[in-house]
Amino acid sequence: MRLPCHRAHSRLALVALLALVAVAVPIGLHAQTKEPMTAARVRALAKEAETEARGDKNEIVLGLDRRFRARWGDFESFPVSIVRQEDLSITLSTPYMTYRRALADHLRMGDSLAGIKWLEGGVVTVSPARPPRA
Repeated sequence: MRLPCHRAHSRLALVALLALVAVAVPIGLHAQTKEPMTAARVRALAKEAETEARGDKNEIVLGLDRRFRARWGDFESFPVSIVRQEDLSITLSTPYMTYRRALADHLRMGDSLAGIKWLEGGVVTVSPARPPRA
């Protein structure tokens, strides 16, 4: 059964919202037992990892991951797929996933880690597939 376009979009939005809640609630509950996850704290952990890594870019990311896990528990390091269809992909990234990806990009480009932005909320990415050109 095919739904009218507006109903399909409403359902996709609801699925995205439910997935965000499903991922964010356990993180929030876990974080309540320890220190809050703040931009300043994650940046400080990144700086510690950078100092310890002595120029090894991969070790900076892995060192940050270790520090993050020690403070806030395990995490998904890649976006969570909410919808994956032939013509549509919807993924969810938590604030740490987004920061981690930006960290890797900054390291690859040789940019300062100080310029990495921290986003307070989850990021939902919607990628419609384009039909192949004839």
